[in-house]
Amino acid sequence: MTTLAPQATMRFSYGHPVATVPVLWRVESRLYSTIVDAEREEFDSRPEVEALWFVIVKETACGHWIDYYGEQKFVLARARKCFARPSVKNALEDFIARKKRQRSIYLARANVAETCINIAQHALLRLNTGEKDESRG
Repeated sequence: MTTLAPQATMRFSYGHPVATVPVLWRVESRLYSTIVDAEREEFDSRPEVEALWFVIVKETACGHWIDYYGEQKFVLARARKCFARPSVKNALEDFIARKKRQRSIYLARANVAETCINIAQHALLRLNTGEKDESRG
């Protein structure tokens, strides 16, 4: 298991909502730029995990309408994949599932790239040794 650095904490981007206001939660990751050395123009980025809350404007039998940055967005209540959840705990569970899926997609893409590199290196080696290219018929 990965050991977390002491500064690796989740932020509440907009603070905590008023207890009487019904909200839905979403957890997202964001990259923030940092300056390593301004004189040598070295920059880096650091990821942060942020909990966002959205005010429920209207509730229906199927879900909730939320205020999404000035626009209204509908969120299904009982869907497997929801945009936002009723608690921070649920939102964190969804976030972890999304990031695991993202990781598996990127690993699969990296494997394809590795296979393509191996094919190209093999072809280059064959060309350098003077072997006939069988793919040209």
